[in-house]
Amino acid sequence: MRFAFPLAAACLLSACDSTSDFDCRTAAHECASGYVCADDGSECRLPGFGPRVDAGRGSDDASFRRSDAALPVDAAGEADPCSAAECGRVQGTECGTCASATAVCEANRCVEVEDPCEGKACGTAGGMDCGTCQGATAVCQDNQCVDWLAACAGAGMGGIEWVASGDAGLCFTRSEVTVDQYRRCADAGACPAAPADCCPDQNIIGFFCPTNTGLTGRGDHPVNCVLPAEAGAFCAWAGGRLPTSEEWEAEARRGRPQAYPWGDEVPDCAHAVMNAGEGAGCGTAEDGVDTAATLPVCTHRAGDSANGLCDMAGNAAEFTSTVGTSQETGDIGHQFVRGGAYYSRSDSVELTNDHHDIIDPNRRALHTGLRCALPRPE
Repeated sequence: MRFAFPLAAACLLSACDSTSDFDCRTAAHECASGYVCADDGSECRLPGFGPRVDAGRGSDDASFRRSDAALPVDAAGEADPCSAAECGRVQGTECGTCASATAVCEANRCVEVEDPCEGKACGTAGGMDCGTCQGATAVCQDNQCVDWLAACAGAGMGGIEWVASGDAGLCFTRSEVTVDQYRRCADAGACPAAPADCCPDQNIIGFFCPTNTGLTGRGDHPVNCVLPAEAGAFCAWAGGRLPTSEEWEAEARRGRPQAYPWGDEVPDCAHAVMNAGEGAGCGTAEDGVDTAATLPVCTHRAGDSANGLCDMAGNAAEFTSTVGTSQETGDIGHQFVRGGAYYSRSDSVELTNDHHDIIDPNRRALHTGLRCALPRPE
């Protein structure tokens, strides 16, 4: 290792006024404190360093041995190897660190570099931690803090619309998934096609039970007769999942002990697609055909939840991801469905917020449909 300062600068100023007779072994040319004289008297060196040699110039060159100024010394009179250094190490001596968080030590100098976190509020950049987001609904996206609930609301895959639910802590599809929306998923190869006839899966022999998919003009009705796994496939394609039973109820109640998603008013055809007790009720049935008496989604807006979710009660019952044990058969793994359906009466518990049905996950039914949830990103 070559010392960075001229080694000959160690001679005393008074002893360096001649270039011809320099000999540090003599009193006239003695070395400064902290330096030692070479055996031949030709130069002063730091202890432990050999003769100074540079390409093209020998050690007898006066410019190597002599200088008009001595090297800096510390308070004790010893040579200070860190005198010209801002950081790092020199001759095994620690010379400090850079005070600025955006500076790096290069060749014993503190050099400012670009701050990788400049303009960023969270996450990491360039190996540096740029901070974290505060608030229950704040998430870090592209190094910026955003209100996730506000960001998740809006248009989604297949024509669905996401609505934020602060009580559930996620977004829901505003409506039950329609026939047309589900068909787009099937056309994309992400969902099995919905059946046109539900009777075979209900062990009804000799009858035709057309689903909303199997009937013309029902593209805006809720898709029905799908299995929970098929419902989950649609939600995954849309970027979400099925809600849990607890999440569904959190949105329906909004932290209050209300009986229905809209409040405590008794259900009627202004609030829900349901059985009003006369004929086909509020829905639309086909004469002489066992079919679902549903209506296009979101036609009974008086029954919306506080956040604007429609048909949470009535029209089609909605699958959740929650499973339990059937009280009838004792079989486990049966799927919870919420909200009642087109056949539910105003005096039944099926439309209430605290009621759930349970269904065999391998059984199709005309009255079951789905709504999706979009959880907070991890």
